[in-house]
Amino acid sequence: MSHNQTVTCVPSVKCLPKLVSEQELEVYLITFRIIASLNNWPKEHWSAILQTQLKGKALRVFAELSDSVIQDFDQLQVALLAAYVEHYRKKFRDIRKLDFCTSHHYNSKVISH
Repeated sequence: MSHNQTVTCVPSVKCLPKLVSEQELEVYLITFRIIASLNNWPKEHWSAILQTQLKGKALRVFAELSDSVIQDFDQLQVALLAAYVEHYRKKFRDIRKLDFCTSHHYNSKVISH
């Protein structure tokens, strides 16, 4: 990477939002890809930039991955999302219709999860 590319990435990275809610990882990764593309960041540096924005479970998963997965952003993205699959399944299974819930309220709750 040339000096000019480094200078161009640094200010843009500072504007990158941090992952606020781990429940929104999929949306965050889509947004990250868009921002990285719009700023012409070299794809081989996306993983290094992304890790600075992760927290909690996502950061723990990142730390446990092999170097080969971390260095390939597409593999990294798949690995991060795969770690959350069980989280989403459990959340969906735990949704229960309460007696005081209307069917409409219950359906909207299921859809939002």
